[in-house]
Amino acid sequence: MTRMPKEFEFKFEGCYIAGGAILSLATKNDIADYDVYPKNLQGLTNAVYELMNDFGSHIVNISDRAITFRVNDSKNRNGERNIVQIMTFDWFPTAESIFDFFDYTVCMGAFDCDSKQYAFHPDFYPDIASKTLRFNPKTRYPLASLLRTTKYRAKGFHIGKFEFTKIAMAVANGGLPNSWSELEASLGGVYGRQITLNVDDREYSYDAALEVLSNLDFDPEVYVLREDNSRYSDLTDTDITNYFVDETLDYIEVNDHINCFVNGFFIGERFSKDLTDASGPRKFTKVTPSRLFGYVSESPTTATYKVGSSYRSQWASYTNITRTKSELKNNNHKWFLVSFPVENISNVTYRDVRISGTARIESEVDNTTTEVEDIHGALDAIICA
Repeated sequence: MTRMPKEFEFKFEGCYIAGGAILSLATKNDIADYDVYPKNLQGLTNAVYELMNDFGSHIVNISDRAITFRVNDSKNRNGERNIVQIMTFDWFPTAESIFDFFDYTVCMGAFDCDSKQYAFHPDFYPDIASKTLRFNPKTRYPLASLLRTTKYRAKGFHIGKFEFTKIAMAVANGGLPNSWSELEASLGGVYGRQITLNVDDREYSYDAALEVLSNLDFDPEVYVLREDNSRYSDLTDTDITNYFVDETLDYIEVNDHINCFVNGFFIGERFSKDLTDASGPRKFTKVTPSRLFGYVSESPTTATYKVGSSYRSQWASYTNITRTKSELKNNNHKWFLVSFPVENISNVTYRDVRISGTARIESEVDNTTTEVEDIHGALDAIICA
C-alpha cells in the first residue's frame, strides 16, 4: 500500500490512522471507520478542528478512550457518512506506541498522516495471509479481545488453542472487573466503544454480572455507531482540545459546566460536564473558594463607588461581572476589581460572570498592572488599613 483510498479527504496533521482501517485496506474490504491516534496535543487540535470546522462533523459519543464523530461532509464508497474516532487516552509519537495497545497483530498497521508512510508489525502481512489471529498480551482490555475473536472468525480468521490460552491468561492476570464501570470499560476495549449496561441499580457481584451478560443483545463493536446523541451539541473544538492541556486547573461547576479559574479569576476554559467522561492528560481539582474575582467598569461621571462598598448593576436584578481585565473595552471608564461569593454565581459565559446580589469593591485599577497585582494590591490595602 502506498496511499489512503481516494475517498479519504482528511489531512489529520500530527496524527496516525491505525487499526481496522489499515486492515481493511490490506484485505481490500470496505472501511467501517477511521481510528485516529494523535502524536501530541497539536495533533489532537488539528484533527478536532478539521472535523468540526472543515467537514461539519458532530460528536456522537465521548468515552474515557475516544471521541467519536459522524462526518456530514465526507462519505465512504457506499455513500454513507464517515465515522472517525479520535483516541484520547494517551499521545502516540510513534507507530510502535500504538501497536503496544492493540490486541492482534493483524491490526498493527498505521499510516503517518505527516510523512504519508505506512508502518507495520513484522507479523502483520504474514498473519493476514494465513488468516491467523496472534494475540498481544500487553493489550489493556483482554476481555474485549476475547469478544473480538467472534468478529474475526466471521471474516475467516482462525485462532490457535494456545493463542486462546494467552487471552485467558491475560484476563486472569489482570483480574476480573470489580464494578459495573470496570466491566463496561473491559467490554468497550481500548478502541473506545462506549458500553452502558442496564443494571437497574443492582449491586455489582460476579453472579449479577453473569446474569446481565446473559441478557445482552447488542454487538459492542457497532453499538456506539447506532447512538445519535445530541448532548454534545454545544461543544466547540476549543472546548475539547483545551480539555487535554497538560496542566492542573481548579474548577467549580455551574449549570452543568466545568468552569476553571487561576488566581481567583475565571479563564477561557469552560467545559461541558460531558467531557468528564474523557480521559487524557488534563487534571482537574474541584475546589470551593469562598470568593472569586472579576472587574466592573463605570462612567467617571456616575461612578461613586469606594473600596469596601457594594456594587450592583443598575439595570437588572442580577449583576454582570467581566471575567478578566482583557475583556474591559472602554478605556474612558473607571475600572474596579470586585470580589463575589461563589454561592451567588448563576451563570458563567466566556466573557462575563452573572451573580445574584452584590459584589464587593476591592480597589480601583487600571490597565498597567496584572490581575495578580490587582489582588495583591487589594489585600495589602486591607492588611494595612
